[in-house]
Amino acid sequence: MRSSGVQPPLQKVAIVVGYFEVARQLPFHSDCGRATDDAIVFCEPVVDLRLRVTDQVGGDRIPAYLRATTINHWGSQSFQYIGQGYPYLMRIVSDGQSFVVEPYQFAALAVLDDHELAIPVDGPEDMIDWLPCEASDQHERLKFVMPAKAFRRTIDASDPEAPRPNEFVSISGNRLKVVRGIKVESIRDVLKQTVEQEAGCDR
Repeated sequence: MRSSGVQPPLQKVAIVVGYFEVARQLPFHSDCGRATDDAIVFCEPVVDLRLRVTDQVGGDRIPAYLRATTINHWGSQSFQYIGQGYPYLMRIVSDGQSFVVEPYQFAALAVLDDHELAIPVDGPEDMIDWLPCEASDQHERLKFVMPAKAFRRTIDASDPEAPRPNEFVSISGNRLKVVRGIKVESIRDVLKQTVEQEAGCDR
């Protein structure tokens, strides 16, 4: 299986808050989908990102404006919420010149009633496995304000497998609202105490 070739030799790691201003899927390599004698060359979409970094939460310093690449199964559709109203927490790796948002290592943020930012968490299994385990332990009951897409969604209440109210979500009719999350400031505190910030959580 062919990797995308997206990654430079990477040494620096940064955890930041930022906004995706552009997300453009790049053309596939000419070898993608080509059958060889013993395999089919498979490539995941490579996405070109333009980022505006607004908060350096942990790790190495990076520029406030940068271009980065990432790969994931859904391509540019993973970044359908773009622009000033949609902040994300993301893990960026770099050699100092090239920047990569590692696959799936980003999370949508929501604004709280006190104007802080937090990751909505809709269940105990909703772990941020690209941060230290202690970060996922910091979830608390919060009041999210915006953007609604980050913490509200419609469900089919008649489906036997639909979510049920619990400590993480409230449900009214076919409307689900996430009520617990992890503050960015709590993540910052965890990273200050974590020596090896490249390590994720595999528990």
